[in-house]
Amino acid sequence: LAKGLGGPQDLAVDAGFVYVTNRDAGTVVKIARADGQTTVLASGRARPWAIAIDANFAYFTEYAEGGAVWKVPLAGGAPAIVADHQPFAASIAVDETHVYWSIPGQGRVHRAPK
Repeated sequence: LAKGLGGPQDLAVDAGFVYVTNRDAGTVVKIARADGQTTVLASGRARPWAIAIDANFAYFTEYAEGGAVWKVPLAGGAPAIVADHQPFAASIAVDETHVYWSIPGQGRVHRAPK
């Protein structure tokens, strides 16, 4: 579907796109399922790791000492912080109202409003 992504780490899929965190390039991209066209949704991030989507946003974690949990509009736009100071944030999930993530070694799940 897409080549040259460097270090794809995690992905999420909807009816039209595949959303990918690229840890080595520091990007989050969306790839059109129909033709493979790639659009960068976020760049300059510290090791984007896990990703989850809802109808409007992609939510992703940064697996780094100064990591955070972010959201970026699926249609494009500026990323926004959901939760700051989340070192090595790993897995992520969303429901109707909240974002959930884990940080290895803490023994707990974190939650923040969308």
